Amino acid sequence: LMRQVVQTATGRRGSSSSRWSSLSSIKSFIGLSGGYMLDKILAEHFHKRGLYRQVFFAIMEAGITGRNLHIALPRSSPEAVLHTAAFHEHDMKQHVPKILLLHGDADRSMPVTASISFHEGLVQAGVDSTLKLYPGKSHTDAFIEDPMKGGVDQLLKDLFSVIYEKEGKEMGEQDWEKRLEELSYIRPLLPAVLVDLARFVMPF
Repeated sequence: LMRQVVQTATGRRGSSSSRWSSLSSIKSFIGLSGGYMLDKILAEHFHKRGLYRQVFFAIMEAGITGRNLHIALPRSSPEAVLHTAAFHEHDMKQHVPKILLLHGDADRSMPVTASISFHEGLVQAGVDSTLKLYPGKSHTDAFIEDPMKGGVDQLLKDLFSVIYEKEGKEMGEQDWEKRLEELSYIRPLLPAVLVDLARFVMPF
């Protein structure tokens, strides 16, 4: 997305593999438990969690020893674009769609600070960004354990509030809240006790 923003703002033509013909066709970007500034600190965090730095470097195309980190990591880091002089010189913020970042504050796989830092950078750059943190939620709670447990799913509720934003503006606040809960209800897939046990042993 940020590469497309750069291409649009600077007038450079994208490759044939570009996903969108126009950024104006994107209503919103929603990021869930993402990492937006890949750096050596994050690489060390992954290494301690079991994603060894040599593997991480290889995935990032930085060479197994990390010799090309200074090129590879910024290229794959959306937040890095915000700190470039070109972003401000070309007023790129006008091309960035509305952004919603969602993250569990008990995430041990991708530190919640990743979303907080990106959000703060976006707001400082003048981009319409919203950050929502899920208290006590891990990296997988929002899209694995919670849906299995059933009930009104908070992640779906937040997603639908964006997807059906226009419909919500046409309804009263109470009616909209009721509609969101109806849309976000999931039938339980497993007994709650089993889901709680899985959540307890989940390493993420």
